Amino acid sequence: MIAENLAMIRRKIDQAARRAGRTEDEVRIVAAAKGQGVKKIEEAIAAGIRIIGHNYLQEAQRETPS
Repeated sequence: MIAENLAMIRRKIDQAARRAGRTEDEVRIVAAAKGQGVKKIEEAIAAGIRIIGHNYLQEAQRETPS
């Protein structure tokens, strides 16, 4: 499900970037991991997410995949 949602978001970003005279490469997706747990974070990483935000350092340390 995360991969499908990410694909839809990327299509929308591409369309919006083109309308603004920019490229999709100029946009960064930041995923919010608050309360999602390790399994969903790993799924997001597998789908291509590279920037993940946490509210608290302790939460990030606990949920960061090895």
